[in-house]
Amino acid sequence: MKFRVASLKKQRFRGRCAWITGASQGLGEDIALELAARGAFLILSGRREARLREVAEACVARGAMAVEILVLDMYSDRGVMKRTVQKAYDLAKSMGKAHDSSVSRTVDIFIHCAGGSQAASALSGEDEDVDKAIFQLNCLGPISLTKEVGRMMTNDPNASEFKRIVAVCSVAAKVPSPGQASYAAAKSGYATFLNSLRSEIADTGVRVVCVYPGPIATGVKAGQERVIFRATLDASSPSCGVKTANGADSSRSPAPASIDAQTSSPKKTRAEIKQASKGRLKIKYVSRRVIAAALTGVDETVLAPRPIMMLTYFARFFPTFAYAILDVIGPNRARKADAGENIYSLARSQATPASGKKVN
Repeated sequence: MKFRVASLKKQRFRGRCAWITGASQGLGEDIALELAARGAFLILSGRREARLREVAEACVARGAMAVEILVLDMYSDRGVMKRTVQKAYDLAKSMGKAHDSSVSRTVDIFIHCAGGSQAASALSGEDEDVDKAIFQLNCLGPISLTKEVGRMMTNDPNASEFKRIVAVCSVAAKVPSPGQASYAAAKSGYATFLNSLRSEIADTGVRVVCVYPGPIATGVKAGQERVIFRATLDASSPSCGVKTANGADSSRSPAPASIDAQTSSPKKTRAEIKQASKGRLKIKYVSRRVIAAALTGVDETVLAPRPIMMLTYFARFFPTFAYAILDVIGPNRARKADAGENIYSLARSQATPASGKKVN
């Protein structure tokens, strides 16, 4: 009986079209592969066309009914976002027409996974372009894109009863995150927008789903992209496409041809991979929970290791207690962020505190 129920759930995605951003790597890629195995139509978006094509081929091999790629940079302006959304709907229609009348001819599910993390204390660096880049990638760009998707989805004459806007936010939007202050602020901004949007379009049949995962074990293996912002753009991993304060491309950004080298993690030993994965969620677990949330249309899902999950409860119901805990772990976590250490490990940082006093 359990197997039959699980099979029926998988069938809910067969013939439906899902558009996934951030699909060239990490969580977005894994969600695409999971939906492919469920027989969905897929539109895959990301910055790297060559990598998207590799993911598309893997999705076809896993059972996707059809796959199209749509290059998208979250640093694009609103006009580009609008045209990209129209292209996505055109692709969905053309894929649907190529099959029988029982399949979808529109974007049923929009899953936004694109984003970049941070590892830098709040007071480190003097480069405001870092904060602006973080907000554009994790808040302003996603808001612009989601607005255009929302307009299309709520006014689409081909839309079915199954309409979903699913956004991967971050548990950092639920509880303060020392060592990632600007990232947490950006993710909180996007999450607040989504929660307001949900209520505004509640009578249209479109469900807005927010997923708040904690740290995920993505990018720890060789060759996978890791988007990490640090104290300066020079020190950050992917700077390509980042805009400066005057709107021009940063002269410090790498050329487009070097983006794969800039965003790929260096080769690691098995021990290094294990160490980097400490305190992180398994990607397969998160991708399947995101899909389950899309299926049920729940308002939100919080996914995090137990210590972080407990902190989210404390922050909500006992904030004074939560901040007392964060005051204890915050200084060490900020030092680890600046030193390039794993901020999700509870081990003491090897870096010297700003006060110069030795930490026992």
